Amino acid sequence: MNVTKTNFAQTLPIVLDAVRRATFVAFDFEMTGVAAAEQLRNTNLDSVQLRYWKAKESVRRFAAIQLGLCTFSPLGNGKIEAKPFNLHLFPLVVDGALDRRFLFQPSALQFLAEHNFDFNRLIYEGVHYLSHAEERQLAETQRLAAVKKRLREVDTTITAEMQTFYLMHAARIKDFFSEAPTDNTRTLEVNVKFIKYKVYKYLEEKLGNVVTDGRLEVKYDSDSLVNRTKMTLRRMSVEEAAAAAVTPSAPRVEVEPSGARIIFDEIIAKRVPLLTHNGFLDALHIYDKFIGPLPDRAGSFKQAFRGHFPAIYDTKYLVSSSNVLFSAIGPMTDLSTVFKNLWRYKDDEPRIEVAPGFTEYKLLSLIHISEPTRLLSISYAVFCLKKK
Repeated sequence: MNVTKTNFAQTLPIVLDAVRRATFVAFDFEMTGVAAAEQLRNTNLDSVQLRYWKAKESVRRFAAIQLGLCTFSPLGNGKIEAKPFNLHLFPLVVDGALDRRFLFQPSALQFLAEHNFDFNRLIYEGVHYLSHAEERQLAETQRLAAVKKRLREVDTTITAEMQTFYLMHAARIKDFFSEAPTDNTRTLEVNVKFIKYKVYKYLEEKLGNVVTDGRLEVKYDSDSLVNRTKMTLRRMSVEEAAAAAVTPSAPRVEVEPSGARIIFDEIIAKRVPLLTHNGFLDALHIYDKFIGPLPDRAGSFKQAFRGHFPAIYDTKYLVSSSNVLFSAIGPMTDLSTVFKNLWRYKDDEPRIEVAPGFTEYKLLSLIHISEPTRLLSISYAVFCLKKK
């Protein structure tokens, strides 16, 4: 499920419910870089403290711009249910108070672009976030109430441009579907080229007032915002509408400055174990982006992180430290190789099933995001759920 700034208020309750039911949560970040300078690259001579310091100095200079999250809950009968979520992330900007600055490592930028990362979606639809430390800073400067008010206004403001675009197309759409109310093969196209995202998104949200039977399907010619040129509308069959209705619905919640941090706050509150692969930098990003500045000492970070997340499992470490797994997989412990070597066990229990309402993705099994999923710009660590 793609979680965006536009639908965050509606989808957040679904994410939180999945976290509360989860036995563990897998996560992974896409970042704007890994090493901020040549002298910050790791060497075999690094002590634990030096390795931590190098990672800390890089993490605080780079942004985490995409989060892949997947919750896993037991279903019984040897089955586990997976619910994948994908979020672009963009730091909250508060004029005169908060304006995070971050670097882009050219190789990271090139890699993301080559694998179809949607930078327009990052800017326009990135879910904002605010760390606990930054929220305290705003509260101390008496800016927090003003930020909440601004977010509510931005979230609910309907511009003249949005209304005009809606009125321009509403009557035509209504007439089109009135002509053949039982035909589910006819389609109607709406030109959205050069139209602002929030403008045609407002039309999409209001279409329920135009086609009132709940059977309207809306599709775009591209998942990339910058490449979109048309919106295609079709009346679904009764069976299709019933299947689409399986998607969980949730009430709208008030937008809070903390944004995406709310998800990790819930993971902390419920003490849900985390699962990652080669996730040291990812763990540091969680702390830096959602909790506060990273401590100077490695021991202090370990103690502080464990206080928030008492259980975190790294599958790369598990594979490297287990003689049984190491003998089955070999010396290469990148997750792509792990997947390929464990594929023969794919039919063994427990079997993983994607939850109803999340069927935009199909289960591939254990694989790292650096493989096929990156082609779709989707971050899912450990268990990769590839778009159909």
